[in-house]
Amino acid sequence: MRPRNERSNAGKRRPLVVLTALCIVAEAGCAAHAVPPPQARGASASSTPASQPSRDRSARTYGWVSLSVGVEATLVALVTSGMMLHEKNVRDGHCDTQKVCSIDGANANTSLSQLGWWNATAWVVAVAGLGVGGYLLWSHPVEGRASTGVAVEPVGTGVGLGLRGGF
Repeated sequence: MRPRNERSNAGKRRPLVVLTALCIVAEAGCAAHAVPPPQARGASASSTPASQPSRDRSARTYGWVSLSVGVEATLVALVTSGMMLHEKNVRDGHCDTQKVCSIDGANANTSLSQLGWWNATAWVVAVAGLGVGGYLLWSHPVEGRASTGVAVEPVGTGVGLGLRGGF
């Protein structure tokens, strides 16, 4: 017969064991969490330095940040371009060929001069952000190939099912 404390501890560990088993089964296909095989004695260390994965990860992080800045700058550039087209139409409608303008035409002309540098700067930042971000993501792939994984993880209200992927 088992002592009373041993039975109560076994009952407490059972959900943890089941949860751990579910996590192991769910992550079995994910190559990112695989443990490398042990090396034979006398074998040299791998030719890739240990800092290479963290360098690739940092480069990918900077790539995503740069890409998102480029996308946001593209949105700003498109909005300011639309605003400039509207102001140009107002100016053209309220100014004659001798460049004599009404109050609305003069205000539109002032708005165009103020929006010009915002628009030009936004286009430059957009091209730079998209270019640098795209290059960093393209030149630092995730472990050389695409990966997908399913995970069962504990969350505040119980157990959650998640899907992860990298490209």
